[in-house]
Amino acid sequence: ERPRRPWLAPLPEVLVADELRGQAFGAEHQSTTGALPSRRPDEVANERRHEIRLGLMDDPSHQSQPMIIHSLAEGGGICYIGTARSGRSTALGAFIGIAASQLSPEDLHCQVIDCAGGSLASLGRLPHCGSMITREHPRAINQLLQRLTGELRRRQALLSSLGVDTLGEAHALGHQLPWVVIAVDGWEALVAISEAQAGDRSAEDVLELARTGPAAGFTVLVSGGRELLAARAQSAFAK
Repeated sequence: ERPRRPWLAPLPEVLVADELRGQAFGAEHQSTTGALPSRRPDEVANERRHEIRLGLMDDPSHQSQPMIIHSLAEGGGICYIGTARSGRSTALGAFIGIAASQLSPEDLHCQVIDCAGGSLASLGRLPHCGSMITREHPRAINQLLQRLTGELRRRQALLSSLGVDTLGEAHALGHQLPWVVIAVDGWEALVAISEAQAGDRSAEDVLELARTGPAAGFTVLVSGGRELLAARAQSAFAK
């Protein structure tokens, strides 16, 4: 008999999002006693579809390979930091694609600002995508972010009037506002555009949305390089 391997098998090179999600909800609701589960996995999956299952990570010290999960209700913003051609744009786009596969266009609104190489253009075909704006249109970027800031203020006022703190709690009361994902690919380029336009606050608006938006259902995704490691940006993001 071969000796037991002291480590887990390597992570798979390819993960299929639908299979990953199905395995997650199925495993979470298998009975360890042989009794039938009280609810089907698909019922629970529907309730928790705002939990975006992005992949697996290897944790050798605990001999586990837990799922990477980001909750639109609680997770906050995400930075994707790397050099050019490191896969940061692909990772950002994958988040939106997976989220769109779990949520309907009525439940998820995406706004995309592509200041990099145009690799997110295909996201504009999603019915969830309200805007796809490139760096050639700085005024449109500014206007979009101002509109999103106004929507954030409106939602904060609604939550206050309902006496709740989060959009998830508002959903429980019957106010089914959609989750909002704002994606910015190319942080350094956005900062340069903002600094070149007098009175433009685009970069500051993105940070403010990332910092104060999660409770109101906003998730901000930003890709970039070393500038995202600066305290000015890092203080606004959860991951």
